Amino acid sequence: MHTTHQRNRGQGLVEFALVLPVLLLLMMGIFDFGRVFFSYAMASNSLRAALRNAEVFGYNGGEINYTDCAHMRDVIKKVFFAGDPVVTITYQKASDPLNLNPITCAGDSIDSGLLDNGDILHIEVTNTVKLITPLIGLRMSE
Repeated sequence: MHTTHQRNRGQGLVEFALVLPVLLLLMMGIFDFGRVFFSYAMASNSLRAALRNAEVFGYNGGEINYTDCAHMRDVIKKVFFAGDPVVTITYQKASDPLNLNPITCAGDSIDSGLLDNGDILHIEVTNTVKLITPLIGLRMSE
């Protein structure tokens, strides 16, 4: 014969076994959301730092300037310490408001003769966050 105490203990174990996967899924989801939000904040801060650098030094004169793509990428990667971000730097000509022919900075720098006062610097940072929560997805990009 089983006592009431033994039945309650067994019932508690069964309830715990049913609730545990839901709790673990919820905790991993919260952890993943924090990682994605932190990654987004790092991207925002790194872009702000690179654009601030370009704004302060401008595109005329100085060692580090608006056309030094390698330095802007380094600034972004120093601020962005989780993951390996992909940085794309382009310039939109002020004379081309529809941005039909953007100038892409593929190398370390761009020829300053291609740029005029009023041209717009556009920096895009992409980073991949690998989620640990099952059922949500394997990858999420921002």
